[in-house]
Amino acid sequence: MAVASENGCLLRVAVVSPKYYRPTEPINEKQVVEYQIGQIDHPELLEEHVALVAALRECGVDVVEVEPNPLQPYALNVRDSAVMIGHQLFAGSMGKDVRRSEPFWIIPQIGHATDAVFLNSGHLEGGDVFLLADAVLVGLSERTDKAGAAALAEATDRRVIPVPLRPGVLHLDTALNLVGQELMVAPDLVEDFGALRRQVAGLGVVSILEITSAEAWELETNFLFVGPAAAVCSAASSKGRVILEDRGIAVVPVPMTQHHRIGGSVRCATLPLDRTS
Repeated sequence: MAVASENGCLLRVAVVSPKYYRPTEPINEKQVVEYQIGQIDHPELLEEHVALVAALRECGVDVVEVEPNPLQPYALNVRDSAVMIGHQLFAGSMGKDVRRSEPFWIIPQIGHATDAVFLNSGHLEGGDVFLLADAVLVGLSERTDKAGAAALAEATDRRVIPVPLRPGVLHLDTALNLVGQELMVAPDLVEDFGALRRQVAGLGVVSILEITSAEAWELETNFLFVGPAAAVCSAASSKGRVILEDRGIAVVPVPMTQHHRIGGSVRCATLPLDRTS
């Protein structure tokens, strides 16, 4: 198994049911807002997960359903618990205590109990990691720090490019995504957008698709490619869906309203384990 890009044909992916989701003290800005509006509709959240799994399987993806743990209310956002870079799985080093145990529970269930790499310092979550040609973008966010990015750089043979984000930005995948050879990004969420533009120019990115911070707040960047010409995204997506469809990419919409209220969407809820190059 290997993952070398963000848009190769997705063969295998892990998910975790939100069966044991429960609200805690808010752990991101989205939750601060949404928990004041009202409780998460848990039955609807479960229905959204079922719809996501069905959509992935209809796309021909082998879905590994990790047994949920009642002590891990946020494990539904499984992306953060680990990241596959090439043939190597790297364990997440979670930035919040309530999520700290997730990698130790999830990784053995996806077949990497003995070969996963656990970083020796800092915090790093999978939502902050994007794979480019011969390089890895790592967001310095609310959950991933400089020490975590440096530890990953020591452990992988790929060049690691830290991307400092504005205060309050949860993960890199709430600020950007890759659409083929184009980078879809909210410049206002990146500390030095000019530097990011220069860095990705030599890594196969041919143009920049700018979106607003308001669009990023609605998780417009949080979609998942299941192949070079197909992506699964939230049914509520507007800007992201238009960008994808304008480029001839088939969009598979799934309901994600309650996932959004927790602070995640399709990319957050999936952990790619195997893609064609």
